[in-house]
Amino acid sequence: MASQHASEWHLQAAINAAAGLADNASQATFQPSRTFQGPRPGFFFTAGPQGLGYYLDEKQAEESKAEEPEPEQVKQLDPDIQLLDAKGLKRIVTAFEKKYKENLEQRMKYAEAPEKFLDSEVDLDEQVKSLLQVAGSPDLYPLLVELNPFPTLLSCLSHENTDIAGDTVELLMELTDADVLQEHEEEARSLVAALLENNVLELLVQRLTSFNEKVEEEAKAVFNCLNTFENMVETDPSVAEQVVEKTRLMKWLLGRIRPREFDSNKQQASELLAILVQGSEKNQKKLGELNGIDVVLQCVALYKGRDPGTAEEEEFMQKVEEAQLRRETAHCTVLTVRTN
Repeated sequence: MASQHASEWHLQAAINAAAGLADNASQATFQPSRTFQGPRPGFFFTAGPQGLGYYLDEKQAEESKAEEPEPEQVKQLDPDIQLLDAKGLKRIVTAFEKKYKENLEQRMKYAEAPEKFLDSEVDLDEQVKSLLQVAGSPDLYPLLVELNPFPTLLSCLSHENTDIAGDTVELLMELTDADVLQEHEEEARSLVAALLENNVLELLVQRLTSFNEKVEEEAKAVFNCLNTFENMVETDPSVAEQVVEKTRLMKWLLGRIRPREFDSNKQQASELLAILVQGSEKNQKKLGELNGIDVVLQCVALYKGRDPGTAEEEEFMQKVEEAQLRRETAHCTVLTVRTN
């Protein structure tokens, strides 16, 4: 009996060990991720056979094959999955535009039967997500600008499917991420210029104001919108005045910071508002015209009887005070000039 139990124990141990090896092999070649989290050494981000995530760079794996003690445990990747290069970028852009066209045709053909265009909707969303890997290769931005997928891409901001619109906003945020573009300033400016030519400011604000923040995914999309504006201003400071002049963003920001309830979107709205009025008398004047000083004072007044509850809330208070001070400073400067 003891011998039988021992045999069963060894058999189960062997099964567990084999399962462990399979799991380790899978993790070594694929790391699932719903969003692009920045570059990972030895991996690249794409939508592949195992879903959206980071796949092992096959070329790099081949070069280090001699150093692997048990190479047979590494699962062979799909040969169509390659590290993003110019050819790969062209292929991704072409596939994206094809799926967009197919979805548009399906929506028109089956307008009364949404279930019939559902598959094309999923395909389009996956293609938007696959473009996230471009954010990890800013050296390819000049080619991206040349291919000019922006009219189609920005059309996705107006898509009736909020998942597609939200993923498009996330893509724009990642593409304009200032941290990623620190060493690629020229490429970043060319990208932002191309987006501006295709009315990104107006389209982003239009979508921003239509998201329902009571829905978690749409609240996240709002946060990503605000971050995208901040990224673009950091890349091209002239965007600050352009977005205030061409859109109703500042009015929306003032409305967003007004409620008593605090959340991350309120904090982000205050930060963006402070950035927009920083160094721009034109935007400071616009803040005054929109009765923004009263709104800011009301926000600050909430903390007269209590301290901010979190670090984020404290930063919010600092940002609205900063916006107030910049407007008041500009107002005093104008009065001084007029008096002289």
